[in-house]
Amino acid sequence: MSAAREFDVVMVLEPEGGYSVLVPELPSVASQGETSSGRPTSAARSCSDSS
Repeated sequence: MSAAREFDVVMVLEPEGGYSVLVPELPSVASQGETSSGRPTSAARSCSDSS
């Protein structure tokens, strides 16, 4: 059984276009794309894969 954990997720609108999503507590977890749709979900999936 694994314990649930919570992390802050930061979404950044990039000046050249698109979005980046970062998890500050987990520097290797990040996602990017042209739209904001699905980015937090993708980063959250990466968090669960890295624990």
